[in-house]
Amino acid sequence: MRAMVIAGGVCVVVGVGLVWLIVARGGGGSETGAAAGTAVEERARAGGLGIPAIDAAEQAERERERVLAELRAELSRASPVAGRTDEQRLADAQAWVRANRPADRPYNELEATMLALMEAAFDGEERSAAWLMNTSLIEIELARALDADGDGMVTDEEVQAFIESGLAMMNPLEHPYLAALFDQDGDGVLSPGEFEAVGAARVMEGALAGALQRAQLDAWDMDNDGFVSDAEREAGLREADNRIRFHPDGRVEFVLDGSTVDPVEQAAIRAQLAEQFGEDYARAMEAHMDMMRGQAMMMPLLNDMRVDDFNRDELQAAMMRDMPQMPDAREFSSDGSGNLTQEDFAVYEAAIQEYNRTIQEWSTRQMALMLREQFEHARRQGDLDGDGRISPDEWERRIDTLLDARADRMMLRVLDLDGDGWVGAHELARYLDWYRAGSLRADANFDGVVDARDLELVTRYFRAGR
Repeated sequence: MRAMVIAGGVCVVVGVGLVWLIVARGGGGSETGAAAGTAVEERARAGGLGIPAIDAAEQAERERERVLAELRAELSRASPVAGRTDEQRLADAQAWVRANRPADRPYNELEATMLALMEAAFDGEERSAAWLMNTSLIEIELARALDADGDGMVTDEEVQAFIESGLAMMNPLEHPYLAALFDQDGDGVLSPGEFEAVGAARVMEGALAGALQRAQLDAWDMDNDGFVSDAEREAGLREADNRIRFHPDGRVEFVLDGSTVDPVEQAAIRAQLAEQFGEDYARAMEAHMDMMRGQAMMMPLLNDMRVDDFNRDELQAAMMRDMPQMPDAREFSSDGSGNLTQEDFAVYEAAIQEYNRTIQEWSTRQMALMLREQFEHARRQGDLDGDGRISPDEWERRIDTLLDARADRMMLRVLDLDGDGWVGAHELARYLDWYRAGSLRADANFDGVVDARDLELVTRYFRAGR
């Protein structure tokens, strides 16, 4: 059974991939002499050596093979390593589902998998980017679960049954299995302290920490030396802040249209909100800002990690136009000044609670409709025998194809620094530099450790004829 992840409870946002350009020069390359090889290629292409272009291509391939031989030699000297799994979490969740759900319920295995992965997400344990990458299969499994009777098609009744199952937008703090795990004092109620212990900040600091660290390294290491300098970090944070916009009514959104925000204007809005609603609100606002900054940083990496190739952007944009709007706090000012008295704020809080209930219902239905479109996309792609349905075997073949494409995409993310779809000798040489320096940019399997498994993965990629 493949590893899968949750969508409910953790906000997963995807964006457009980002690749940094690298040019190997002088002493900046590895001791393999890749920079010299690159120079030969460039001169040959320009006719400076007086040889045909095909000779330059052959020279480039010979240079790459030489670096590959050095990489294989490095692998032969590396110490073997062992990994660990989350099998016990899944077994415990499966046992709970067997004891608490009807045996013939079609969503039992999906629910158990989601529970195990939600527990892992909220336990505060720091995890590598590989955990999030492997869990992205849940997106496909959620869409496949719509077909409750397994006939390869989805009906309106099946969509409604899925909505009523509660799996589309599962809240981990309301699920009895997870609530019992998080209820540390056993009183049957999540206290404010227990609630805070499993909040979104804990997810960012725990399960998503590895993905955030890797995303920052890949995006901010502009000189490709394998490490992030103070100057690179400051520039990266400024760029992340340019993707987050606060509104005077308290709404916060990602800026995904290529524009940026005005930092002076944004600072004034945050100061105004803090003054209007007090210190507690200001602290919550800054915590939310930190969380969104982290999500903005991870967007390119999360996009590459996705397994399904369903393009949700246009459908999401149409759905967002119908999204219920958050109440504007200024409209609750009894004297018309825009400032809220204590009584005004109590009315505003009640309106926010009603809004939260409405947005939850809206989100659940929109998620189900999105999954249905995703299922139809899979059916069109995976119906190999042309019968208008997608069988279990056709599902498996489609997922295997998508996983192979994702594996190539992630490997190119590591190695193809100039984004031309081909890994040259200078790029392999740079990878070896990272490996020898212990940089996480050499972590080819994204498990948070630089070791023999990474070298083996890279050599296997080239053995497959890339």
